[in-house]
Amino acid sequence: MLLYKGVFVFSIIVCFLVSIPVFAEYAVPLSTSSARVPERISPSLDLNAPGTLQGVIAPRGLFKRDWTAQLIFFHDSLRGLPAFELGSGKSKRSFRLLYSDSALPAIKDEGSFLRANGVNVKENITSVIIEHSTVTYSSDAVNSFRTRTRSLTLYFGRELYQGEFANFSLLAGAGGIYRFYSVDCVLADNSAFSERAASYGLLFSPGLQISLSAPALINRGFAASLYLIYEKIWLPDGDKKLAGPLAEKLENLRFGLGLGWRFNFYE
Repeated sequence: MLLYKGVFVFSIIVCFLVSIPVFAEYAVPLSTSSARVPERISPSLDLNAPGTLQGVIAPRGLFKRDWTAQLIFFHDSLRGLPAFELGSGKSKRSFRLLYSDSALPAIKDEGSFLRANGVNVKENITSVIIEHSTVTYSSDAVNSFRTRTRSLTLYFGRELYQGEFANFSLLAGAGGIYRFYSVDCVLADNSAFSERAASYGLLFSPGLQISLSAPALINRGFAASLYLIYEKIWLPDGDKKLAGPLAEKLENLRFGLGLGWRFNFYE
């Protein structure tokens, strides 16, 4: 009897030992303090997206050339088409090509301008009776006065100051100019005066530029600029009476606001 009991106990122990690996496969640890928590994966950084890395100034000379395309609104030609500028720069140097097509010079008082330059324009006097009073109006007998100026100027820019949101550059430009004008009027002796001229010339243009833009490592996005330039012009006068005075009107300080986009072709 004792022998049977011993065999029975021995069988139970063997079964228990055999079953331990099976249950061990499904055992759940009570403590997970030693388990490693997976680290959070950061999203990929797109350097081509505008505004990436805000506040970071691009290291000079690190990339290829940056480009800008802008429309420039000058104070003396707001009624005409804006000028177009395409610029390219690297490090502290840049080149800018400016094309302008406008109705310059803009003569506000045409009669006074013609008389000051030897053209005695007839003055028409008109009287109108209104109730018990007479009102007199005067007008100049100028039938038409048209001006047109086109110029293409290549500027070299040298950056003098660079900040996070703006930089300041000195400009020096040279280019060509085309000028056309046409005047038709009646003189004081009732004779007709007509003069037309078209000529090509040269111009030299120093200036200053302040560029404003959001800081970004990739130098892409909206850009704005302030310009202050002076244009010195050489145009042939020929035998025309108004050619010289109109050319002098083109030589002045010009203030402009440029709005556009900056871009590049980084690989």
